[in-house]
Amino acid sequence: MRKFSLINEAEDNEYTKSVFSIHDSIQSIIFDYLYKTVPTEYYDDIVPSLENFMERRVILHNKNIKEIQELSNHLESLLEHEHLFSAESFFNIRNILGNYYYETFGDIPKAKSLLEHARMVALQQDKSVRINLAKNSLYLGNIHSELGHYQEAEKLLQEAMLFFDNHCSECQNDYKAWALVCNGVNYTRMGQFKKAETLLLKSLELHKKLYGPEHILTLLVLTALEKNKHSPS
Repeated sequence: MRKFSLINEAEDNEYTKSVFSIHDSIQSIIFDYLYKTVPTEYYDDIVPSLENFMERRVILHNKNIKEIQELSNHLESLLEHEHLFSAESFFNIRNILGNYYYETFGDIPKAKSLLEHARMVALQQDKSVRINLAKNSLYLGNIHSELGHYQEAEKLLQEAMLFFDNHCSECQNDYKAWALVCNGVNYTRMGQFKKAETLLLKSLELHKKLYGPEHILTLLVLTALEKNKHSPS
């Protein structure tokens, strides 16, 4: 089987123990068959699980280069099978991949390009305010903030925070908590330290309730507060 690239050599870790790779030509045959026999709803149900898995890898700051490359390759391959998913699920896949390239690889140009393209296509199809658009605003806002485009970042991050504030029943509070952090960090960069402190303290309280005081995300909020406190006023 290795001769025909059906299985890649796997390292001894949790992820690669259960992964095998199928040759592109065989993948095409399989996807063609599945497209004809399995309803779109089935693929749409997979996307939230995929999103949760990828976000866990981002949170853990995974440094296994082979693993993160395999994960990104699998996501990239999904972009070649748009017909299998609903438009909204495909929007989510592009969001996941864009955020993954930013958070894991630090590849800002590629992440920005993926997220901007995803946003453009999604808004052409549906201009309504929804969770995938809010996530896109959050991810793009972080990138603009890092690039020094603070006004554009503020617009996007405020849009995301407003959605998560008003639609908590439609999403997890972890997005609301992280939106508060991102807005706070952007205001620190803008020199608006009081506004930043207010948002970061709200985020810290929410992070402690969600994860506890010692979780890596809670500690990241504390780091952001310290940076804001010691920024030149």
